[in-house]
Amino acid sequence: MSMTSDLVKGYGRFFEGAARFAVSPYTATFFSIGRQGNGSFDPVTAGLAVAALTFVVPVLPTLFSITGSLAMVGASIAIASMFILFPCALIWDLITGNPGSNGYNSAPVHCLNHYPLF
Repeated sequence: MSMTSDLVKGYGRFFEGAARFAVSPYTATFFSIGRQGNGSFDPVTAGLAVAALTFVVPVLPTLFSITGSLAMVGASIAIASMFILFPCALIWDLITGNPGSNGYNSAPVHCLNHYPLF
């Protein structure tokens, strides 16, 4: 697999994890309160508890502001690193001639062997 497609998949997993981390105060509270001892799930109780912790006692928005800020800082650093890593990965794929996900070798050096210029 090419380094560029590895980077795309890695960044995708990172951004998905950052989004899950940002909303984790809500999801963790909802699922921990809604889960009952016999294995069933009560969404009404969980929704009421999350609503109470959001609107009556604003604990969850405060935690979300912290986790959301941390996730945004991480995402900003990741976006900044893309400007360095993606050109390097493209150059590496061109030099090594790794086939892409479609199985074709897209390196220009290998193309010259099949289509001579003179």
